[in-house]
Amino acid sequence: PTSRTNWSNGFVFPQFDSNVGILTSVEISSTSEMSGSIRYENTTSQVITVSGAVEGNVLVNLPNSRSLLVAGKVFSGTSVAQPFDQPPDSIPDFSGPSSGRFEYSNAISNSITLLAASDITPFVGTGTVQLPVSANSGWSASGGSANFALLLVNVADADAWLRYNYEIPKVEIEKLVNGQLADGANDS
Repeated sequence: PTSRTNWSNGFVFPQFDSNVGILTSVEISSTSEMSGSIRYENTTSQVITVSGAVEGNVLVNLPNSRSLLVAGKVFSGTSVAQPFDQPPDSIPDFSGPSSGRFEYSNAISNSITLLAASDITPFVGTGTVQLPVSANSGWSASGGSANFALLLVNVADADAWLRYNYEIPKVEIEKLVNGQLADGANDS
């Protein structure tokens, strides 16, 4: 579910049943939708330029100290804020010409393919494999004189899919009669 960052949770997947075949690789992909807003208010008596940026990451922890990092810039923007329109000792209300808002929503994704036997072995069995996941965000903002109020709300969700790639062992059956191939070309 979508929650305010920073959060931790987990994915649970069924393990690969080795009775089906021989596991050759595991593909894991994760996507996160990060959204939110940066509200700002200029508290000076001059026009200022406000800049804001948000970066996010989702970290999926895999067995054997491996991980899948989904990271990227979620938002970057600039705007102009008019002088503060209230008495100097007023509390910013994030409304009027001295304030503004950046709204953003962006999806970030990444994937990994595990090939080494030591990496895919934990995925084999009849139970489940648990993959801890965390979502974090970081931000930066500037406003010229640095006298501005800022309110940031960032939320994120994460989902993942897992694909097992496997081979079915080739089985060859030969029919023998008295130690001889029964269906050979020299049969009479």
